[in-house]
Amino acid sequence: MLQIALFALPRLLLEDEGSLKITPGDEKLDQDAASSGYRWVRDDCGRGWSAVSRKRAVFIALACFLSFRKNIVPYLLITLMGHTGDVNSVAFSPDGKVLASGADDNTVRLWDPAMGAVQHTFEDHTGVVNSVAFSPDGKVLASGADDNTVRLWDLVTGALQHTLKGRGEGVYSVSFSPDGKVLASGRSDGTVQLWTPATGALQYTLEGHSGSVWSVAFSPDGKVLASGAGGGDHTVRLWNPATGTVQRILEGHSGTVYSVAFSPNGKVLASGAGGNGDKVRLWDPATGAVQCTLEGHSSEVNTVAFSPDGKVLASGGGADDRTVRFWDPATGALQRTLEGHSAAVYGVAFSPDGKVLASGEGGGDYKIRLWNSENPSIQQHIPTLRPHPFAQRGPPPRPSLI
Repeated sequence: MLQIALFALPRLLLEDEGSLKITPGDEKLDQDAASSGYRWVRDDCGRGWSAVSRKRAVFIALACFLSFRKNIVPYLLITLMGHTGDVNSVAFSPDGKVLASGADDNTVRLWDPAMGAVQHTFEDHTGVVNSVAFSPDGKVLASGADDNTVRLWDLVTGALQHTLKGRGEGVYSVSFSPDGKVLASGRSDGTVQLWTPATGALQYTLEGHSGSVWSVAFSPDGKVLASGAGGGDHTVRLWNPATGTVQRILEGHSGTVYSVAFSPNGKVLASGAGGNGDKVRLWDPATGAVQCTLEGHSSEVNTVAFSPDGKVLASGGGADDRTVRFWDPATGALQRTLEGHSAAVYGVAFSPDGKVLASGEGGGDYKIRLWNSENPSIQQHIPTLRPHPFAQRGPPPRPSLI
């Protein structure tokens, strides 16, 4: 429509009355309309063609152009649809060729982020899928759900490798250690469990939080595990995953800590939370000191993620906010606000090259949006892509899912 409007406007404005013909098929009608200063305009609502004056045709073309511009969402590259419940978690594979998502519809989906198509759907969970994470080598995907299990999927064959059952009623977060030898799971009973992914064996159960553990994340060197909790706890705890002991307790949030993330160099820990105070805090994990508080979201912050170069922190807001914000973690300055979600943002993740940010939402739309996170001068909008019905279920479209 944009190209049509841009093409039609100058011709309608500058050419002679009889020189432009939009033909509905009747040659005599075309000549009569053109000689009388009218133009044929097609009604996209299905009511056929109408002969309108040249001035009105200009107005229609301009209105089409303005309508298109109004619906452009800055920095939005593509919108993925297919889930039928809130999208709680998104994660890129290490090579950036696959995007995984977990949702309230009890499924895990693998997407081709370049084409916007579903590659495969895992349907074994019997409860809401709260978290997904790729192993460092990209060959295994972990998913944690309200069915009290962590499931490990072989992405080469599509087979289920292990089902890890633990304490509590649900698994809210999963995270692999940098070497892939440990998998952490945050649980609804306030514990963090450490597993050996290769065998499915339980290593440790970390106890100390008094509320559900909503998020877990390993430091880049794997020597520290961070966990954030709610339910009256509202703390971030730093653990030694080798011994299972608490190293430090970070206090200050007034609400549930929904998300924690380490910077790529491990010198900064970000936390996103609810409550009445600041929603995003940047901590020095070595000392436990608050480096900076980021203010701007109008409701809880459900998710935080650092860009691969550590120069950007992305945060996703709740139902009253519905934005994704980019921050400079060095200064605490707001860099950009991405608007377009119609509901709470529950998960954000950068692609490995840092050029794309994925965000998942709930509240009835259940969309995943891919944003240009690199060049603010690019503003394009590609129509919403829904998965082909045959791509939603069944075997992978190729021998390997990765």
